[in-house]
Amino acid sequence: MFDHGDAKTTSVGPADWSDDGTQIVYLVTTPESCQYFIRTVQGQSFSEPQLIHNCPVGSYGKIEFTHDVNKLIYAEAEGRNSPYSLFEFDRQTGKKRRLTQPELVIGGNSQFDLHPTQNKLLISSPDKQQWEGFYELNVDTDQLKLLFKLDAYICCGIWSQQGDRVILMGEHPANQLLSYDLNGNHPYAIYSGNLNLRAPTRHSNGKDYLFPAGESNQNILQFRFDTQDSVELVTNSVDDRLATFSEENQTLAFISLATGGEEIWLRQTTSNIANSAAKRLSQFNDGRHYIDLQWRPDGKQLLALSLNEIHLIDATSGSWSKAKLPQREMRAVSFKDNQTIAFSINVDGKWQINYYHLDTETTSLEKDEWQYVKFSEPKDDTLWIDQAGDLYAGSARKKVLELDEKKIDWLAGRVFNIQKHGDAWYWQRRDYNRLQLLQKKDYQSPKVIVTTDSYHFNVGKSGVYYHRSPPQNIDIYRTVMTR
Repeated sequence: MFDHGDAKTTSVGPADWSDDGTQIVYLVTTPESCQYFIRTVQGQSFSEPQLIHNCPVGSYGKIEFTHDVNKLIYAEAEGRNSPYSLFEFDRQTGKKRRLTQPELVIGGNSQFDLHPTQNKLLISSPDKQQWEGFYELNVDTDQLKLLFKLDAYICCGIWSQQGDRVILMGEHPANQLLSYDLNGNHPYAIYSGNLNLRAPTRHSNGKDYLFPAGESNQNILQFRFDTQDSVELVTNSVDDRLATFSEENQTLAFISLATGGEEIWLRQTTSNIANSAAKRLSQFNDGRHYIDLQWRPDGKQLLALSLNEIHLIDATSGSWSKAKLPQREMRAVSFKDNQTIAFSINVDGKWQINYYHLDTETTSLEKDEWQYVKFSEPKDDTLWIDQAGDLYAGSARKKVLELDEKKIDWLAGRVFNIQKHGDAWYWQRRDYNRLQLLQKKDYQSPKVIVTTDSYHFNVGKSGVYYHRSPPQNIDIYRTVMTR
């Protein structure tokens, strides 16, 4: 609707209307800029855009009008991969102020909603244990209070139409809208269905809610080195993801929603892996959500990273246990060897590598000059990141000079976005609305080998396992309140 340049490099939105519906504020980002604009409705068209704020490059936060049209609330990050903070912008003075808000954890405070009648924000924010907290902030007095927390993969709360309850999507995979009281109790469903929901919003009729929903269908493919082409491996009508291959037992493990919740499935290699049968390994039957999945070097166990725990799953029986670690955010998890898991945690603002020893269920520390490590077989493919953000490779920890750290994110969220396999490097970058998986050999220029829909990929001897979704139909739905 709004033209701000090349559609392939320019992203417009999210946006918000003023209470009287005469003005719209929205975000415009490019790889080199981040800006907020306001336009006014003029008959059947809009005024020219008025630039109100330049945000840091790499920030993509949303913005909302308060009930005072001259004051707006927005989320802003200092740059790429930085946590978001909440600010108020005064159009009359041109000044911004940082609001009182929950401690910045992971992505910070990017999810918020303005009360339908009062200048109160509902902020959805995780704590250090990775429990999702829901906070009320009085914008006028800058007073913050915790309403409740949930130990669940759930987010993006909004005020109810009356502003006396909190509306949330159900746990992953979300197919419900739930209403909680302000203490997090007495939930009831206001919508249940078979489709996967996205974040809801209040309908302007003062009774109902709107939400996007559709089927989610992520498939697993392999880019083969011998043919330089891709083959489909898992193509169910649901999400199949986190594909990881064990060279030791020649088995592909992945997470599937085929039974309605996340379970681990295995597919053993035959002469044609695409025709081999997959079998369900786990029987979790709960609402857990995994971020990463990896094989132990001997192929006898799987490691799965949840929001705040490390789970260990026997590759034969499917039985599982938790690593005896405090609940918290963990990044860059990998097996150092069959008895040792490496992971990074944040201590006093600095990421540091820890080791969890399976035999003794104890931990130890790596030297504090290192932030992250991804162990691999062979050891020459092990990757290290120091406190300065520089990349090193191999057991000798040789600094990598052939890659441009300004163009590559070493990490994507909590997992490594860069992998080494012999003389080749692999990483992903966003291109418009998809991801490109790149390969770089020796000192040759990098080339795009496939496009993907997930930051998770796994490089093996025969190829790269990755994920892609077919075109999806997502529609907007409305609840109809009957009482």
